[in-house]
Amino acid sequence: MVNLLGLKFIHPKSGLSNMLGNANTSIALYRLNGGFQKGDLVVAYTGDAKLDPAIARVSNTTENEIDIQSGNQIQRVARDNVKGKLLVVFPFLGHLY
Repeated sequence: MVNLLGLKFIHPKSGLSNMLGNANTSIALYRLNGGFQKGDLVVAYTGDAKLDPAIARVSNTTENEIDIQSGNQIQRVARDNVKGKLLVVFPFLGHLY
């Protein structure tokens, strides 16, 4: 994970895909942020080491928890497990490090 001015690159292991490929074949750039809203694309930790970190969509927020969808199901995670808002995905890059 590379940190540059509040921006981080990360290699997701799972999550939402796009027409260019799966999340696990990409590098994601995200901004550290705590102000999440419904519909935001985020980088999150689900609690499953085989799937973390994941690219997910916020489906609901509460004061302490956030509901995310990184696959077919919606999961509730602690707000601290959502690391930041997704800015861009670079497909087919694999690992930076």
